[in-house]
Amino acid sequence: MKKIRIAIIDSGVKKEHPRLIHDDIKGFTFRPEGIMEDFSDTYGHGTAIYNIVRKLENAEIINIKIPNIEEGVADENIISLLNYIYEKVDVDIINLSLGLSMTDNINALYDACEKLRKKGIILISAFDNTGSMSYPAAFDNVIGVTTGEMCRNTDEYDYLEDNIVNIAGYGNIQRLAWTEPDYLIIGGNSFACAHITVKVANLMEAGAKTYEEVMQMLKQDATRYFEVSEQKKESGLPYQIKKAAIFPFNKEMHSLVRYEYLLGFELTGVYDVKYSGKIGADTCRIMEDNQVRKIPIQNIDSIDWDAFDTLIISHLEELSSLINRSELREEIVQKALEHGKNIFSLDDITDMVPEEMRDRVYCPKVDESVLPPWRFGKLFRISKPVLGVFGTSSKQGKFTLQLKLREILTKKGVRVGQMGTEPTALLYGMDYVYPMGYNSSVYIKEFDAVRYINYLMRQIEAKENDMIIVGSQSGTVAYDNGNIALYNIPQYNYILGTQPDRVVLCVNPYDDMEYIEKTIKFIESCIDCTVIALVIFPMGLANDWSGIYGKKIRMEETEIAKFKEQLVKSFQRPCFVLGTPEIEELSDYIIEKYTAKDV
Repeated sequence: MKKIRIAIIDSGVKKEHPRLIHDDIKGFTFRPEGIMEDFSDTYGHGTAIYNIVRKLENAEIINIKIPNIEEGVADENIISLLNYIYEKVDVDIINLSLGLSMTDNINALYDACEKLRKKGIILISAFDNTGSMSYPAAFDNVIGVTTGEMCRNTDEYDYLEDNIVNIAGYGNIQRLAWTEPDYLIIGGNSFACAHITVKVANLMEAGAKTYEEVMQMLKQDATRYFEVSEQKKESGLPYQIKKAAIFPFNKEMHSLVRYEYLLGFELTGVYDVKYSGKIGADTCRIMEDNQVRKIPIQNIDSIDWDAFDTLIISHLEELSSLINRSELREEIVQKALEHGKNIFSLDDITDMVPEEMRDRVYCPKVDESVLPPWRFGKLFRISKPVLGVFGTSSKQGKFTLQLKLREILTKKGVRVGQMGTEPTALLYGMDYVYPMGYNSSVYIKEFDAVRYINYLMRQIEAKENDMIIVGSQSGTVAYDNGNIALYNIPQYNYILGTQPDRVVLCVNPYDDMEYIEKTIKFIESCIDCTVIALVIFPMGLANDWSGIYGKKIRMEETEIAKFKEQLVKSFQRPCFVLGTPEIEELSDYIIEKYTAKDV
């Protein structure tokens, strides 16, 4: 009977170990520059893995040592080794009790694994022991193994109907052969991986040949089987927008007019109700900005339904209350559907749309249906640069800053991936939306929120981009603890899920210096990042007695310059003013900071 050939990629083997001295142990050391015959283990891990796998009676084991594996493995070395095995080594199984939590060469690593799979070689890889996602274990062409807490012996394992985490095996504390001392009591995913390699070898001896056949037999023989709930896929807009009208013309809609050139469609009309006081005026006048396109604001009651294909409906609570029309939103939605129009709603209107018409309606919504499987709490570590835009309060231009940075960086040749927290994010071409702002339609929280945001970050990372921009809502640190509404828990979940490595902090001229300092320290302490710059929202309070939620007026240039000087002196960080050419300078500074290390 043909022996099953297994390659163990690890730290080598201690041939003179008391348990192994009678074995005919084969192997070599792999270096990108050449092969070495000696594969002695000075670490211990490879000896432990070999001793688990050697119990197979009908197997030929080839131990491939990676030098200094205990210090970490470069992704290019793993890729080179897998390609070397593909070309030079005849094996049926590859055991990789190692992996990478982060890699800039994920596509090349995947391709190397895929070539081996197509050749009929089964790859079995352990997940990182810290609990994070790791590669190649997380690939859909590799059997990814973690530790199963319910497994009580080496023959037990759990099968997960998942394309990332496949098997939970016996990785609990066990007595293993080592180098110094000869035996060690230790546990870890890598040892669960070795036990599964033994199982797979037995299955292949019993007749399984392909990856699919092996997975089917593992499923049949599993101690426990877990069916993973199907995740609703994020597919973006269900329709294409060519011409759109907006209603009503409140502040949430101002950005659509101000950054109309970033939209992939034409704005053909702006509408409001006759009691708003805006009918007959135009966008320039209402926004007090002569730089935007002058669009007349028309009465919604005389809307031209033939002038557009999509109606963008903003938040309507305040307007409905003001004009005493509680059914205003439902009326507009029904009329739009009757006229065959698509609807983009900033609020969740799912319940008022018939099932058969929901493909014509989009409203950003995050609930349990979009959650990825639990996967033992494993999170992706994002290898691409992530820039965060956070702030000290609400209404200070954070989304405007994100749009401007997106525009400028793209023009400079930087490929930007982006997740927005404003419900209109997809309209600007951002990759994903997490609508956690005003009238939030996020219905998950805490750990679920963190792992979902992390999942979205991984989807953005997988695309062709150079950096990722994420922006939060409202403040970051609570002003006070006197009311639970002041606690920025969703913002905390967001920063944990996005894990930016650098942050631009938006501040107000009326912010207390101690509060700004507290915010900087909080951001830099809750995740591993640096607040690299401050951006001033140049609006002051019209009346001190009205507080931070009162009317705001633009500050004089001398006041802004004085505040900017104070910030730079206090926090030793560059400071820029929103709405000025300085944002161009900020973009250059961001590129400079990332070029120095990441880009």
